[in-house]
Amino acid sequence: MTETTDKRTPYTLANMAGVSCPDSLTSPGAQWLQQVADDYDEAVAYAGGPGLDADTISERADANVPVYTHNRWQVFTDLCAWTVEDEIGGDGDMTDQAGRILYQVAEALMWAIEREDNES
Repeated sequence: MTETTDKRTPYTLANMAGVSCPDSLTSPGAQWLQQVADDYDEAVAYAGGPGLDADTISERADANVPVYTHNRWQVFTDLCAWTVEDEIGGDGDMTDQAGRILYQVAEALMWAIEREDNES
């Protein structure tokens, strides 16, 4: 974990991503937000510095969407992600839609961290 990640709480990350704060620091949504932030930091470290491109952020966001249905819904409900508009749309059931929304949340969080890193 990097120094900047240590300053980011799940509550701060939720605000950055535009979702509701998780129930606790150890709830599924809190852990997922921290995972997304840590994954962003790993991508930056691998790239050798700030300034990830859109493709990298998109790939990392997609990789962070929970695969298992139960986990996906735990994260989705913990963050009240039903308040996020599904901008991608598409066919599929509600679990697919929850995945698309969590992808959007992960991507929004990574872009917010990117902006924060570029400002410092």
